[in-house]
Amino acid sequence: MAKGTYHPFFSIIRYLYAGCALLFFVGCGEDGDTPDYAQLSMMEFIRQDPNFTIFADALELTGLNETLDAEAPFTLLLPSDQALEDAGISSVDELSAEEWERKLNYHITQGSLNSDVLLGSVQESLLPGYYWLINEADGALEINGATKMLSGDLFLKNGVIHILTGFLEPQALNVTFMAQNKGFNTFVKGLFQTEMDQVIEDREGTFTIFAPTDEAFSSYFQANGITEEDWLAFSRLDEFMQYFILDKTLDSTQLITEALIPLSGDTLYINNQEGEIWLNGNASLQEKNIQGGNGLIHGLDQVITAPSNRLRRLFPKTRKEMAMPNLRQR
Repeated sequence: MAKGTYHPFFSIIRYLYAGCALLFFVGCGEDGDTPDYAQLSMMEFIRQDPNFTIFADALELTGLNETLDAEAPFTLLLPSDQALEDAGISSVDELSAEEWERKLNYHITQGSLNSDVLLGSVQESLLPGYYWLINEADGALEINGATKMLSGDLFLKNGVIHILTGFLEPQALNVTFMAQNKGFNTFVKGLFQTEMDQVIEDREGTFTIFAPTDEAFSSYFQANGITEEDWLAFSRLDEFMQYFILDKTLDSTQLITEALIPLSGDTLYINNQEGEIWLNGNASLQEKNIQGGNGLIHGLDQVITAPSNRLRRLFPKTRKEMAMPNLRQR
């Protein structure tokens, strides 16, 4: 085997060894009793464990050791020395202080968050605008679809530590990525087809996205006698997609009864009746306030289009008054 290369089998063995060493340390004190980590700060825990020397040195280099010694609760995603070495980092000297500060801040978030709280969540790190996307895969929590937790829920005096199998690269989430992750697949295809995904990614500011579910699109296609391919080939698809996007962020509590202007320049009517929110009297909000980094996503149970002039009535009383215009008539 050439120098500098390794076989995946040996990488697995190294992780198992590191994991066993960690579990042995976590599970056994001098007398075989479980150590009381609640008496240690995060930094104290990291310093006294030989599996985290590179990360400890980086914290000292950047001054973030003081943050993890502070009283305010934090949650830390902690890579072992082995995880850092597998990422090509064998010592603190591999990165500059500025690079370390950026990456370390991405591994920390405010609050004491256990695994149950983290599962299925999007958490903003101490690196502003950069988030963790946490789901479950193969029985373990997975961060950003790639890095798994080796162990979690180490409760300390000032927060919680979760041990990682890898070193995270800062992930700047955007609403397109989150819409796809949440299963709004047809809607995202429309964003890609019209290159609205690039507009959302490149444009300064934040957005509100009203994303119909895949089931809503299936019903829409059937009602209009078209296929998904017909819809993607629609000559005015860009206007169609822009109608679902606001050039500002509004959570569900800010969606009051009023008329809004989306990117298409048409009018979008919001009707809020005691927290039940309807768009154009036709579609209701289902999943609300999905954090997307540069905006929020609200799921819709129906596809809506801009009302025709003859149908434009402010805040309709019934859903039939704002029936969806036929795509072929546009």
